[in-house]
Parts: sequence; structure tokens; C-alpha cells
Amino acid sequence: MPTYEYHAIRAEGDEEKSFVGGVVIAKSRHEAKEKLRQKGLKATMLRQAKGIMAVLKWFDADIR
Repeated sequence: MPTYEYHAIRAEGDEEKSFVGGVVIAKSRHEAKEKLRQKGLKATMLRQAKGIMAVLKWFDADIR
């Protein structure tokens, strides 16, 4: 399964917004966005990791 790196915004009510980043494992870009939405995050950057870095990030993924 592909590994996607993300930067996202977490809106906590009407208060502050926080920026988070991490790794999500998903079959497609669309599925990755849906997994982030389920966690209350809105992706601002989502890109597929490639090469050996993708393998390393797969083991370290935040969201599966």
C-alpha cells in the first residue's frame, strides 16, 4: 500500500487552529484524505512517498 506524507490543519471548535504533519497509509490519495477527515484533519499537503523513504515511513505511519 502506498505511503502518503501529509500536512494538515486541525480546527478545534471556533478557537485556534493547529498544524500537524505525519504519514498515512492508504490505497489512494482520495482514501488518504478520507482517513484524515475521520481524524478531524483537513489536508493542506498530501504527497506520495517514494523509494526507500516510503518503506521507512510505512513502518512509522501515524494513520493506517
